[in-house]
Amino acid sequence: MKDTKDNFSQQSDIYANYRPGYPQELFDWLYAQCNSFDTAWDCATGNGQAAVKIVAIFQTVCATDLSISQLENSTKKDNIIYQQERAEQPSFADNNFDLVTVAQSLHWFDHAVFFEQVKRVAKNGAVFAAWGYNLPRVSPTINDIVDDFYTHIVGPYWDAERKHVDNEYASIEVPFEKIEAQKFKITYEWAAEHMLGYLNTWSSVQHYIKKNNKNPVDLIASKLMDAWGAGPKEVTFPVFMRAGRVKK
Repeated sequence: MKDTKDNFSQQSDIYANYRPGYPQELFDWLYAQCNSFDTAWDCATGNGQAAVKIVAIFQTVCATDLSISQLENSTKKDNIIYQQERAEQPSFADNNFDLVTVAQSLHWFDHAVFFEQVKRVAKNGAVFAAWGYNLPRVSPTINDIVDDFYTHIVGPYWDAERKHVDNEYASIEVPFEKIEAQKFKITYEWAAEHMLGYLNTWSSVQHYIKKNNKNPVDLIASKLMDAWGAGPKEVTFPVFMRAGRVKK
């Protein structure tokens, strides 16, 4: 089993403030696929963005993450149980979950080991869903600035696993009965400062800082703010999903 990377503990506070959440339509779609609503596992929960949505319907949500600092920044609810655990080594009993979710994290896992654990801890007929989002879209000019930053400035600093996000998890074999998922999107009204805060949450930015002792976001901050202008703009993140039903 490969080592699991922890790329987000150091910036867990800005992660909680600037990372986008997920649309209600996505969760409504998930609930429509589920047979029962007793217990869900939100794996690699981060600060609990998905867990706090799921717990509105499920009686209990077990939310795990490798990063203790992420968990310390999580949103607390009475029926969310936060635990520090690796995705590939959950301590849960067999046949325990009606739903297993992974939000913007599946690319980091040892997939073969993880999916064996999902099959073990999920009930027969349980739903598995992993989703992520692509680069934010604002306007042609701002998109060009973000895309150039992504590809040319911090491009060499992305971990190899980022390729799975770029191809929308098509390169990950999900060994469950396929559920055809619809497309979703995340939409916000953001000021330029919020976009800069979001860029600072990227793992590639943190890798760049460690190697060069300077923040690459500073290289584009002025240009991005000039292109943004005064006031908020609509920011859209396209969301992709892989989903399946566990059969035993």
